[in-house]
Amino acid sequence: QRLKKAGKIMCIELLDHLITGERDFVSLKEQGLV
Repeated sequence: QRLKKAGKIMCIELLDHLITGERDFVSLKEQGLV
């Protein structure tokens, strides 16, 4: 939610946010969090 609010303030649309690890990643959009 904080990323979305920050993006709105700067007029930047948040399309996704990826969290990466050594062998995998998580898309917050795929998780329904964005």
